[in-house]
Amino acid sequence: MNFISHNNWNLNVHSKLDSTMLEMVRIINDSAKLENLAVLSYEQTHGRGRYGNKWTSPKGNFYFSFLADSSKLLLSHSYLVFLLAVTVCELIIKLSKINILPRIKWPNDILINNKKVSGILIENYKKSDGLSYIIVGVGINIESHPVNSDYEATNLFFETNEKYDVVKIARLLLDEFDGLIYKLNAKGFSFIREKWIYHSIPLGKRIRVKINKKEKVEGIYRGIGEDGALLFENMSGKIERFLSTEVIEEVLS
Repeated sequence: MNFISHNNWNLNVHSKLDSTMLEMVRIINDSAKLENLAVLSYEQTHGRGRYGNKWTSPKGNFYFSFLADSSKLLLSHSYLVFLLAVTVCELIIKLSKINILPRIKWPNDILINNKKVSGILIENYKKSDGLSYIIVGVGINIESHPVNSDYEATNLFFETNEKYDVVKIARLLLDEFDGLIYKLNAKGFSFIREKWIYHSIPLGKRIRVKINKKEKVEGIYRGIGEDGALLFENMSGKIERFLSTEVIEEVLS
């Protein structure tokens, strides 16, 4: 393991882990000082995404977790999911030398050319002493991507023909996150909301959403509300709000 200090962040870099999320849990349980901690691994043996889905984690991609200090976030913690999606989008734009346009699929999958390139995981972990911690996981396909999955995927090398340094990515991600946290606290959620909508699929697109993991409904995408709810115009012209759903595909008008 290598230890790197970066702008008040303490970054532990591993050649291989079962999971950076699990390593963060072990650190929380074993350490007394838990400020500004992050973990990067070049490979994972048991990576996972949302809903416990397996996240394929061979060498060459970006596997990263960090503690989101709740004391830095003066507004609702529910905004964190949107702030992180914007963080990763703007990180990818800054990484590439070419004009690349990552898009957010509600609430926080990152796509390039309608193919998934990054996923974000946020979990609350409570220690035996009752203290709670927010652990953030970010995976980015850098050199490879899943080919036999339920969704289309891509990687940054395929899209840009550029090489990337994962330690540099970790440093830039933490800088981007800190900068956006500061602006969120200063300007309110409307600032992050506008950026999130800018990076999402175009307003007015026909989309199909899945409700309760089974029912599929088509309508028109109208952005997100001030509480982060998906705004969806149904076929009757009524605006519906979804706080827990999944946009499963973009339907061309």
